[in-house]
Amino acid sequence: MGQAEFGQYSYTEGERQYIEGRVIVSTERELDGWNILLVDDDPSGLEVLEELINFYGATTQTAWNGKAALEAVQQQKFDLIVTDLSMPVMDGLELTQKLKTDEATAQIPVIILTAHSLDHQSAIASGCDALMTKPINPARLLEQLKVVLPDGLGKPNDNSPPKSDAP
Repeated sequence: MGQAEFGQYSYTEGERQYIEGRVIVSTERELDGWNILLVDDDPSGLEVLEELINFYGATTQTAWNGKAALEAVQQQKFDLIVTDLSMPVMDGLELTQKLKTDEATAQIPVIILTAHSLDHQSAIASGCDALMTKPINPARLLEQLKVVLPDGLGKPNDNSPPKSDAP
């Protein structure tokens, strides 16, 4: 049995852990087959997020800022993008706006994570599909992922590069 720790939470594979009388995590690999791009300039935050999403079975790629994320989506198809709000070079709002105005990437759901207070309307105006505040609650993150993934956890994308008719 494997075990993983995420901040104040600890999980043992094959069991469910309860905190305050609620199941906080299912050890089922509910995201098997999904390819998710994680974007954050904080290495420790990115590592925790990557471990958590991998724990649920998804394949992850990482980028350190919005510009690197845009380059990644030109090379590979992603089922979902989870991005931090505040990053150098290009922040999460600008990344989301660029993704949502490009026909080749507009359909990719985007979740923005932030440790700052942000006007929810600004995030929605950027085109994001969900906004979550840090620190991330693992069970809540899984629920958000399941809500915004294409086809509600239906068949994942085929990982081929996105098509674009841009010159």
